[in-house]
Amino acid sequence: MERSSIQRIARGFALTACLALGASSPTAAVRGALANPLEEATGEIVARNGYTAVEAELPAGAERVFRALTSQDVVIWWVRPNVFDTRAWQGEVRAGGHWKSGGSFRDQPYETEGDFILVDSPRLLVQTWNAVGKSAPPSTVIFRLTPLPGKRTRLHIIHAGFGNLESAREFGFGWASSLLRLRELLEKESRR
Repeated sequence: MERSSIQRIARGFALTACLALGASSPTAAVRGALANPLEEATGEIVARNGYTAVEAELPAGAERVFRALTSQDVVIWWVRPNVFDTRAWQGEVRAGGHWKSGGSFRDQPYETEGDFILVDSPRLLVQTWNAVGKSAPPSTVIFRLTPLPGKRTRLHIIHAGFGNLESAREFGFGWASSLLRLRELLEKESRR
C-alpha cells in the first residue's frame, strides 16, 4: 500500500476518534484514547454515545495476547454465547493490511472486515471495523496491551465510531464476553 493511502487511512482514523470521543482535535482524540481511560473501570464496560471501552487482565505475556488478536485464534475466543460466534478469520497483519472474519450472528451469517491502521507488536493495534453489507460507516478499534508482572497483560479495547449509545453498549457486551473466553483460553494454556 502506498504511503499516501496509509496516511489517508490514518487521518480517517483520527477524525473518527475525534468525533467519537468528543475531542477538540484528532491529536487530542488519539492521546485521550491511549492515555489510560479505563484505570477506574477495571472489569467494567464503559459505553458512551459513540464508543465503548472494556479492559481485562489476562494470564499471558503481551506477545501471546497480541498473537491472539491477530491470528486464527480469533475463532476460538471471539464469541458471545447465543448471540454470535466467529468461524473464520484471516488477515495481513501490517499497517495497511486487510483483515476479514465471518460467522453467525443471531443465527444469521455475518461478515466483518477492515484495515490495520497501526501495528506496533506487542503494544498497540489499531484497525477499522466494517460490517459487510450494512449501511453503517466503518468504526475503529484500538487494542492497547500493557505488560504486567508475572507474565500477565492488561488489554484495553476502545471501539469508536458508533452512531448511538445502544450500539456502543451491544459491542461493549460483545467485547466483554469475548474477553472472558480469551481469558479462559489463556488460563488453559498456562496450566499446560
